[in-house]
Amino acid sequence: MYSVNGRRIGSVAAGQQIAIKSSSPTTGVHNPQWLQINYASKTSGGWDQISADDASYGFIDTGLAYGSRWNSIPCDALWSPHF
Repeated sequence: MYSVNGRRIGSVAAGQQIAIKSSSPTTGVHNPQWLQINYASKTSGGWDQISADDASYGFIDTGLAYGSRWNSIPCDALWSPHF
């Protein structure tokens, strides 16, 4: 995970989820393969709100810079308006 300033602030554990507040997700200006997120699930249960550098959101690298085929993309998504 990255802050709005591009600083690495953590990671999402394998098998965990992220959540976005917006119905139209935003990408990074300087890193268009980054997706804006607001929450990340914890391995112990529940959710952490992402906040750093005076912003209540952060970004994850979707991996699209490395590949976009079924066997190379590290990010899978299920879009739900019910979070």
